[in-house]
Amino acid sequence: MALNLCEEILTGKFSQTTSKNQILQINELFFKNLERSSISSKFQLNFKNSKSGEDRIGLFSEYFPTSSEFLNIYHPQVLDYKKNATISSTLREKSNEAFKIREFRQALHGYNLALCFAPEGSQEMGLIYGNRSAVFLELNKRSYLERCFKDIDLALRNQYSEKLKQKLEQRRSKCSRKMELLLSIPDQRMISSPNCLEIDEYKENVLFKLQSPNPLISAAEDFVQISKHPVRGRELLVTKDVPPGTPLVVDKPFVHVLKNVLQWDVQHCHHCLKEIMDGIPCPECVFAMYCSEKCQKESFEKFHRYECPCWGYLHLNHAPRYVLLTLRLICILQPLGVTKLFNKREIFDASAEGNIYESESYKTIYQLVSHENDHDDVENFSNTMQSLILVSLLEHVSTFFRELDLEITNSANFRPWLTSIILHHLQNLPCNSISLDELSVPSTKTEDFSINAESIKKAQLEQYASGVYTTISLINHSCDPNVKRFNDSINHGRMCIISLRGIKRGETLYTSYTKSIQDSLQERQKYLRDNYYFQCSCQPCAENWPLLPTLFTKIDQKPRFRCQVCSQGILRKEYCGSCKKRRTSQSKLVMEYDQNIQQFYKSYDLVLQNDPMEAIKILIPVLKYFQSNIVQPFGKTYMAQDTLKRALDLIVYFPNNSSSL
Repeated sequence: MALNLCEEILTGKFSQTTSKNQILQINELFFKNLERSSISSKFQLNFKNSKSGEDRIGLFSEYFPTSSEFLNIYHPQVLDYKKNATISSTLREKSNEAFKIREFRQALHGYNLALCFAPEGSQEMGLIYGNRSAVFLELNKRSYLERCFKDIDLALRNQYSEKLKQKLEQRRSKCSRKMELLLSIPDQRMISSPNCLEIDEYKENVLFKLQSPNPLISAAEDFVQISKHPVRGRELLVTKDVPPGTPLVVDKPFVHVLKNVLQWDVQHCHHCLKEIMDGIPCPECVFAMYCSEKCQKESFEKFHRYECPCWGYLHLNHAPRYVLLTLRLICILQPLGVTKLFNKREIFDASAEGNIYESESYKTIYQLVSHENDHDDVENFSNTMQSLILVSLLEHVSTFFRELDLEITNSANFRPWLTSIILHHLQNLPCNSISLDELSVPSTKTEDFSINAESIKKAQLEQYASGVYTTISLINHSCDPNVKRFNDSINHGRMCIISLRGIKRGETLYTSYTKSIQDSLQERQKYLRDNYYFQCSCQPCAENWPLLPTLFTKIDQKPRFRCQVCSQGILRKEYCGSCKKRRTSQSKLVMEYDQNIQQFYKSYDLVLQNDPMEAIKILIPVLKYFQSNIVQPFGKTYMAQDTLKRALDLIVYFPNNSSSL
């Protein structure tokens, strides 16, 4: 059994040890209870006619498994996901084998997993820290040697074997000698990106810092405004013209969760989301890993102490991310916050006139659109059952209910009310959660931080977490977006919104919920209907624009010049097709176009040379030119936008890739 479980842990797969998923067992028991009541047909009719989540909760609660039935479904399997020295030792030994054949990535991954299962303060934990320090010593880079020192100290704090202490001190001495040698060598990051200090300054003080904070929208610039459209609902627009590359919003997630949080993601801090190699495990559960004791303690105090006991159960449930986001959201509120909300029995309208839109306020996340009336019967059934499961875990597994006042828990209205709050967020978080990405750079087979043109071309953004941003969630969709999201991977998922082209005063901000016009019209429309419950009517959809791959392959695509006087007509030779007047000579138009194309290629080369700052300076006027003078869609416009995106990718993500092997 231990070996099977270790394979599950090492591969990051959900449990396959039970013949039935626990959710299916809960559903079966629910329907058995319903059949015994002899009102199945009446229940189905009432379910079909239910108008709200509260109605469905009232219907379902009577037939949901009792607390003992609920807990019995998970036992004894859930006990596998507790601290266990035997499992930890097995994982450590497998990592030792990987270390012997110099498979350092595999060894580190295994040691981190072994730490997750090691009982807190045990000798087993000390052995793992000691073994992990040996990996960092072999990697022979400054950052790794610093980790080696740290792990040696952690090993000694955790009952490290007296017989092996001398060997550990010898490793410390060897690490010191290596560090002295490496300190005489220039920082490799300075060599690979000479303007890295300028990049850091631009990232921190321009991209991720509001220059003129909006007094009414805490996460936006003062020229961004919330507007209400009769069809699209709330949205963001600008009150002045802004050029390409302008930061508009800097938002933090109200709640976030790692993509593989219950499948042993030991490569990211579960609190601040920073990429890690030398994590510190949660002292209670076997899933959470942190970059530091500070993050470990902050996470436990703010929310993790309530969700921590539930994670083994949710792992067995194969719980999707929106369920984990909802649970964490309730845990963030804590028993005190939930008590205050229950006593008020009202959620203030976040969009009320005169209110300040606070991105870190619960009322703003509650008011995000839920599409409750757009869900089908299957979604309504699943979400109602999930809400009852989460309440049962908070009541019978977590300490959450135990920290509530008896007056609250004894109230007949409290449990249904909390279940309805949870159900509401199971409905409104999926369509408002946003992907947090990191740049995956292909290995260069060297340990240097330098990166070449080929790897910059091939680098891809990969999702590693999801977050709910109350201000950014107000940005609606277009298949031809005018802004792009960029998230900081070292600061709790902080995210900024940057303009991809010039945006005129009064114009709405649009991001893309899909791959924009990379996918076919039918694929885009289906995805948006299934996940966001609307029919897209943006310009690319209405006019069925050609797809980006087609535009990009048209190397010799001839531009169609826009009239600079009426802005409506297309110039044919020297005359406007709309106002019919003679305009700029064709030769002058072509010459100006060629100059901008040359500048575009120059900026592209600068990106491949890892000089994103200079590339952006050249790209901004090129993007302005394409937007003002060329009728869209035009392939070079989107190539220039992609080059701007990649330049910003290098600024936002690349400096933090130094920890990759």
